[in-house]
Amino acid sequence: MKRWHIEGFEGHRQTLNASASGRLSEGHIRQLLARLHCRHLSDAEIIDAIAMSKDRDGLDSMVSRNGGKRGGYMTAGDPHYTATYEDVDGLIN
Repeated sequence: MKRWHIEGFEGHRQTLNASASGRLSEGHIRQLLARLHCRHLSDAEIIDAIAMSKDRDGLDSMVSRNGGKRGGYMTAGDPHYTATYEDVDGLIN
């Protein structure tokens, strides 16, 4: 069984340790990370991030691929969030 392992960090301090269904698409995970990230931005920073985006959903300036076959995404800055696609035993796919 697969799952998404989602973590949040402020500096080196972990602020979030959660999991989500492995049935969620990469698009859903990118949206989730962007929403978590936006909680720490001002209105102007959110508008600028969407305006600078090159993809139609406006997420490429907030969420980037972090290696791996299917999963590995992260947001930039501090605090930041990561999502990794893994099996139930915790081994990265």
